[in-house]
Amino acid sequence: WPLPAYPSQQWGAGALVQAPIEFALPATLESGAYRVITGLLDPDTGEKSPPVALGAVQIRQRPAFFDAPTMTHPLTDPVQFGSHVQLIGYDLTPSPTGEQIDLRLYWRVLQPLLPAHNIFVHLEDEGGKIVAQSDGPPRLAFASRAAEDAPTGSWRTDEYLATRHVILLPSAVQSNTATGEMTRAGQPLQLRVGLYVPPAGPRLPAFINGQPAGDAAVLP
Repeated sequence: WPLPAYPSQQWGAGALVQAPIEFALPATLESGAYRVITGLLDPDTGEKSPPVALGAVQIRQRPAFFDAPTMTHPLTDPVQFGSHVQLIGYDLTPSPTGEQIDLRLYWRVLQPLLPAHNIFVHLEDEGGKIVAQSDGPPRLAFASRAAEDAPTGSWRTDEYLATRHVILLPSAVQSNTATGEMTRAGQPLQLRVGLYVPPAGPRLPAFINGQPAGDAAVLP
């Protein structure tokens, strides 16, 4: 990794250089102990310095489900995002007090997605104005397991995922606890779901039956 703000040509003798490094692990990397080594590379010649061992890290592969889950609202026509994942259905549970909704999204993975993407859930009015939202990295929500992070780079081909999203509702929004329908001032609101590169990068394109469908899925 180059350090543009502090190139190696400027390093003085005895200088202490901090190089924060982050890299994504392959989704198929198995659990176990792995060595971490580092060194220097001449970008012009490709010559490497002798490696230095930093120690060992313990990696735990996230468990995956490969059987299709049961859901309250399966989508007749799944929405595919890029060539990576399909949104296949959802569960929607308004709180009894109407202060929030609990949304569970169900996904089928086609291939891992890098760089890491966030999931956005926007409650919008008919003009596309955002009324409430929940944006962030994927977090699993299978009932049989404790909640845990599931960055898109860890998604495995043919895996099924359930992610949980809690949307806090403004006081002006009314939610029907029986049907899940939401309105504001008598006007219907809709939930739109998609994926994007944080913090405000591009969204993945959406497709329904192979046809372009913007950059979000509209939940019926």
